[in-house]
Amino acid sequence: MYIFRRSPVRLFHTTAVTLRVRRGPPKQKTVLTPDELVKHATTATLDEIKNGLEYRNQLRFVKPNESWLAKSLGLSPESPKFCEDTIANRVKIKNLLSNKFGKINRSFTATEFLHSPLDVGDVVDLSCSFESSELAVVVELPISLEDPRYSLLTHTGELKFMRSSSLSSRIPRFFPKKWFENCVFNERYFLRDDSVLLTGSPRFKEEDARGTGGVVESAISKAIIQGDDSLETYIVPSLLAGIVSYELSKLLTESWSLLPAMNMKLELIHTAMQNSESVTKVSIFQIVDAINATDLSRLSRQVVDADAEVVIHGFKGLSKSAGEAMHLESHFNEMAYGRQLGELEIHRKIYADIFYSLVLALRKNSQLFYSDTDALSPVSVALIPLETIVRLDALVTDMKDDPYLFTLVTTYMGKLLCNEDVSEFDVPDDFHEVIHMMKLYCGGSIADEKMESFVVKVIRSLPKFGEMDISRALVYDILLRLGEISNTDSPVNWWLMNPCTSLKAEMEQEYYDSITSEILGLHTTTDRAKSIRKSFREEVVYCIDAADAHEIDDGISIRKQDGKWTVSAFVADPASYLSPDSPISQIAFERASTLYFRDGSSVGLLPKALVDASQLGHQKDTRVMRFAFDYDSITGDADFEQAHVNVGTASLFVKITYDEVDEILSGDFSDAITQKLQEQGVSLEHVREDLESLHRVSTTLQRKRMQQGALSNTWFNRINLERVEEVEDNIEIKVKPNNITTPSQTLVSEIMIASGRICGHYMASNSIPAVYRSVPAIPQSDAVTNEIDAIRTGATAPTFANLMHLSNFVGKSAFSVLPSPHAGLGIPVYANCTSPLRRFCDMLNHWQIQAHLMRTELPLTEENLSFAAVHLVSQESIASKLDRRSSAFFMFKYLEHEYQDPSRTLAVMVTGMASKEGVIPVMLKQYGVRAVMRECLGVDTLHKKKPLASLSVGDTIENTRIVGLDVIEGNMILESDMY
Repeated sequence: MYIFRRSPVRLFHTTAVTLRVRRGPPKQKTVLTPDELVKHATTATLDEIKNGLEYRNQLRFVKPNESWLAKSLGLSPESPKFCEDTIANRVKIKNLLSNKFGKINRSFTATEFLHSPLDVGDVVDLSCSFESSELAVVVELPISLEDPRYSLLTHTGELKFMRSSSLSSRIPRFFPKKWFENCVFNERYFLRDDSVLLTGSPRFKEEDARGTGGVVESAISKAIIQGDDSLETYIVPSLLAGIVSYELSKLLTESWSLLPAMNMKLELIHTAMQNSESVTKVSIFQIVDAINATDLSRLSRQVVDADAEVVIHGFKGLSKSAGEAMHLESHFNEMAYGRQLGELEIHRKIYADIFYSLVLALRKNSQLFYSDTDALSPVSVALIPLETIVRLDALVTDMKDDPYLFTLVTTYMGKLLCNEDVSEFDVPDDFHEVIHMMKLYCGGSIADEKMESFVVKVIRSLPKFGEMDISRALVYDILLRLGEISNTDSPVNWWLMNPCTSLKAEMEQEYYDSITSEILGLHTTTDRAKSIRKSFREEVVYCIDAADAHEIDDGISIRKQDGKWTVSAFVADPASYLSPDSPISQIAFERASTLYFRDGSSVGLLPKALVDASQLGHQKDTRVMRFAFDYDSITGDADFEQAHVNVGTASLFVKITYDEVDEILSGDFSDAITQKLQEQGVSLEHVREDLESLHRVSTTLQRKRMQQGALSNTWFNRINLERVEEVEDNIEIKVKPNNITTPSQTLVSEIMIASGRICGHYMASNSIPAVYRSVPAIPQSDAVTNEIDAIRTGATAPTFANLMHLSNFVGKSAFSVLPSPHAGLGIPVYANCTSPLRRFCDMLNHWQIQAHLMRTELPLTEENLSFAAVHLVSQESIASKLDRRSSAFFMFKYLEHEYQDPSRTLAVMVTGMASKEGVIPVMLKQYGVRAVMRECLGVDTLHKKKPLASLSVGDTIENTRIVGLDVIEGNMILESDMY
């Protein structure tokens, strides 16, 4: 049903050499025929051969070294031998570089790792696997907006060009940035004599060229043979390449030498700290601390001791030291809920060799640990329960040792698939275990080759499936036919990192459900800020949200006095009911945020009783946090420097939906809206005047943010997945337009952004430790900066293509304890504060602000918040992946159903360049879904109007149809008769 058949054309494209074409006719070929070579060789003297070698050595090595040394170090050597690539010269040049620009930094801090963007001098891993290690250093930033690839020099001395998305496990600032200024040269600058052949690296997409069978070499050879001088290749001076090669190889050697001890420590830590009730999630910094706290020599002496008590004492000591280092002291306490706030010293050093050795060890032990070591800055590590590993391993081993058990299961499964009567058969003992493994396979939770091979063997043994291509989509379909899952089951339900599917999560939810409104007071504290709360009972607070909102976090008000307006955001205050170390707070910290699912259900950050007591919208006194700013209605200036931050109470709430606000602002509204407002004690005229004024403020704020470099994601509206339901054993998928540019959306979002700015400024200016939200500015070459400035100033039109290119130069949003700009929003500082009912980071900031306003000791230190920030980053990544995978699964199911008729077509926009193999990346305009379009196989090439290579980023193709779809992997292939 959901089988994805392989196409003759690869789904993921590879791209051949990218050429820079030089004007002018191609020159005559410069490569000699065999006869000419023989004739030339027989007439050349030994001196001529030596002179030729020396000449080529000068052009390829000495001259580039000389040019680089002059530009970088200002050296004008008296003798060319100074620029020759010798060991002695490498040592001398390294010392000069170190003295002038700084030494190699063999350690880094958590701050540098988490918050500094990718830059020249950073070391990265290109392999992303344990089997092969390839380190490289960034030597040049992207040179144009259309080409977001970084120039990288590998440990073998090779120059490569790759996107940041293809790099992993970054070691920041290993080399001083200044070492690499002016180090990448166009090879033709030195090889002006056509008799010297090209040996440099062309600018091609390295990450897309793996396994292409010598694309680069053939391109260079073809250019040489044809006498084509349009191919441009690039080199790095051999002296610098030699220095880098030595240092990176040294780092690799040191890391691998640490690996045996690192593996042993990791296995011991897993044994001591894993939990059978759930996956144990920690940060990579906690693992580093546990590694440093584990004394192998002492433990080995205790383990070999004949006395059992000594051995047990040794493992207890390991558990205690590792638990303290990882802040999991209460890990084995059955009554412990959630997670305690630990401490992280963000300025302490982490050694590069230990870090990379840990990365290798985590990759090697992928059956024990889940980690994101393929990310640029890996943070998340999870200890997989040993019980899960042992169960699955035992199942595979038992069935291998006794093939009859395997036959029993597959025969029974085959009969079910063929709708045969199995009433007279007993369900095989291992049947449900095999089903469980198949589910884990669908969920992407099996990383072990032996277990993956077992699943494939099971499918191959089933009737009608033996010859099919095995995919996760096929296994899902088999589970569906067996009746083991329903149409509404998403594969993420069987992803081990899913925070909602463990026994521990179930126990914590039971605790939440046990807290009713009648006993809420037993689980909460008194209002510590009661004495300083201000009354805002006279303010009309507009709670604008979707009609089906789960909770109401915030509301907006406006007060006018002459030309001065005061705009306020009133925010729910659940933090005043809790202390940071309460059981509810610890569960909320572990969850990090509310999770919303496509069937309309959710897993809340807080107990429902607490949400009901603290949310806005009820006509009763409600505790609130207030973030307000003054706005000059004459000049359009907002004063964020003298903004107001208060705790208080409010009661005059007006609940209204986004759609109703849009109707009021448009002037075309129904009588039902008038009646609804009257029932809440306000007149339509008053509401309309306030909303029009608020919309005026918000559009002004938005315009000024854009002028400060903020990026807009509102190029076109999309259709989003709304809800998934099961109706009479069939799946019903509902979608709805996601209009992110409506006046009501702008009104609310801009006031909330302004509130985050106020919160961030207040905490930074008062030196209050806080959790900030920042997007660092990506270091850019001068050429890229000029192109971006042209778009932002309006000199270049902001086309879809430009916005796609700009997205490559926007940093990733992250939590930080350091106040820093949010480049995406175009504001100098930002701290989350407006959604405490569904985001734990907002509660952290509320606790800090309230303590500061009361002039009491702050409850959280910078080290506490650093620990929290890393956990929040990790949990946000998991939640994002969970939502993305679930949404993609059901959206692809929807598209599969809606567009199964070949006559129905989809409009797409091109998002990248066409590959040599005949595919091009695109995005479905109506849905925002990414796919690839291939050359149409059913149309004679002579009758095609255009080749794929003629398409550019931003071009629209109106009539594509789906020809290949994998709902689980999220892969889609399109075709158009036009191409």
